[in-house]
Amino acid sequence: MGREEVERRLDELSGAAEERYRVADHIPNGWAIIDFMTSDEREERHLLVMSLSLCTNQQEEARERIENRLKQRRGNK
Repeated sequence: MGREEVERRLDELSGAAEERYRVADHIPNGWAIIDFMTSDEREERHLLVMSLSLCTNQQEEARERIENRLKQRRGNK
């Protein structure tokens, strides 16, 4: 499963939980969308998030995005 597929599946899991959240009669204080995931969905989400963190370097990607924005700003002046 590639990165795009993992992100797509995470979006699907969040969408299903968000739908349950929206139709809930009563939402206790402090609850979030993840609280409306089934235990199987939470387990799958955990595995997907772990796999994303193992195959990507989020700090490096963030650094590159910041550098690109700074270059764009310098170019626009």
